[in-house]
Amino acid sequence: MKRTVTRRNKEVVLGSKLPINDTGLIIKALDIYKIELEKKEHIDTLKAKAAAADKKSRQLAISVKRKISNQIKILNVCPYCGDMLNIDTAHADHIYPVSKGGQSTRKNMVYVCDRCNLKKKDFTLNKFIQISGYKREDIENRLDLLHKDY
Repeated sequence: MKRTVTRRNKEVVLGSKLPINDTGLIIKALDIYKIELEKKEHIDTLKAKAAAADKKSRQLAISVKRKISNQIKILNVCPYCGDMLNIDTAHADHIYPVSKGGQSTRKNMVYVCDRCNLKKKDFTLNKFIQISGYKREDIENRLDLLHKDY
């Protein structure tokens, strides 16, 4: 028994393969391909916009670094590991990473030692605490002292 369907006002006999002679199905396949291609292009556009935003965020971070430079007067240790912090070798870190949507604001940026910054990479603070083995309570107390969001 053959099954039939109506496509674009044409009756099409269905078999195990798509009917080759039905231009409606071929057009449908081309439409699906076009839609998928447009989705991929849209994703590429969003990625490009995110990269541009990331670059702008990083540029903004430079001005924020100056604004948080007084951190050493309040807390002269790395907020993450607790080791002494030298402003000449310290790195400005986004507590919530830019790559995950973090912003270059005073509340989201903190000076940390170079070792911690290189170890943290673009991990969230939660993930960094898990992999570093540092005590969450100590880090949170130091960040609270600096009035940081985390």
